Amino acid sequence: MLWRQIAVEHALIEADILALSDGAFADFVFGWNYDMFGDGSKLRRAGFHGYRATDAMFCDLFARFRAARVIP
Repeated sequence: MLWRQIAVEHALIEADILALSDGAFADFVFGWNYDMFGDGSKLRRAGFHGYRATDAMFCDLFARFRAARVIP
């Protein structure tokens, strides 16, 4: 399995990718058979004004995963 080779090569904490995720959430999110449109304006009207750019959030998340040796 390719992930096992990557995990060994980079000394990651988990060599079994299915122990990290079985893919069920991705199946749920990407398995919709209808169009989805999301709008955050209702949240702001309800008082949730905090905002974090999606790209910055992902970059921070991946940096944390790297520091924890989850991904290379």
